[in-house]
Amino acid sequence: YMLEQSKPAAQELRTPSEARKLMSEYDITIIGFFASTESIQFQAFSDAAETTRPEFKLVGYTTDPSVFKAYK
Repeated sequence: YMLEQSKPAAQELRTPSEARKLMSEYDITIIGFFASTESIQFQAFSDAAETTRPEFKLVGYTTDPSVFKAYK
């Protein structure tokens, strides 16, 4: 339990296949699409992922254009 809590609540998705894998693991999956991890929007998403960690087990994010294109 403590090892899971020490990791970021949102995991980075670098490829479309990583996004598909994440979405296939649970009924509810949240994925954020961001131009940069330096943006205020990403920071708000990351904070929300930490806050809702008990309710939503799988939260991911991407800044990769190939993932954007796959889910356009």
